[in-house]
Amino acid sequence: MSQVDTAEHTNSEGHDEQLNCPNCISKYCKHNTSKEERAEFLKQFLEVLPHNPQLLPLDGEGKEPIIQGKCGLDSPQGKNYLVSGQEAIRRIRDDGVPGFSIWAGKPTHNTESLVFVDYDDVTTFSPSELPDTLTTCTGSGEGYHQIFINHGDVKNAQATGKLKGAGEVRAHNQHIVTPGSIHPSGGVYHLKNNRELTTLSADHLPPELQPSGSFNDGPETAD
Repeated sequence: MSQVDTAEHTNSEGHDEQLNCPNCISKYCKHNTSKEERAEFLKQFLEVLPHNPQLLPLDGEGKEPIIQGKCGLDSPQGKNYLVSGQEAIRRIRDDGVPGFSIWAGKPTHNTESLVFVDYDDVTTFSPSELPDTLTTCTGSGEGYHQIFINHGDVKNAQATGKLKGAGEVRAHNQHIVTPGSIHPSGGVYHLKNNRELTTLSADHLPPELQPSGSFNDGPETAD
């Protein structure tokens, strides 16, 4: 499973093989994905990103960052939790840690230029509706994250109207969970493709994913 574009296991006829274990809802799960494979997922993800981003560990086998309920993201303690991408890869490979989060729009994390789109309901709003870019599959097996370069005018937004519940734009002080991490269901976040990052502008987004006063600009969790 070292090649990103073949991360969706296929048989000789090109059909997806169902590799689900009895205990998990995703065919990529902690029971059939090794520490080395999880570390490789993160390595391939980071190779596409600019500026050697800093990552935050997760707090156990969940989606919450380690700072949750402990300290602020920009506090001295929060900054002390940050690790380099290489260290994060090592911790997964050697220590089997559950995973990491990456935060959008944070100069102190070397992610100032990054913006994420989180898809919760692809039947309503899917990655195909935005420019093609680096895309990851969530550990739940049901959602996606797209990673873009922020044109500069994309802000945090939560889907409203006819797209309510479909997803969110995470442009500042918001995080997603990185590939190689373990979801509470047991599924493993992994790469859908390894496309180069595309620039996203506000013009690409539907009105239902434009900023509104209803969406917090502070730390949030992501699927």
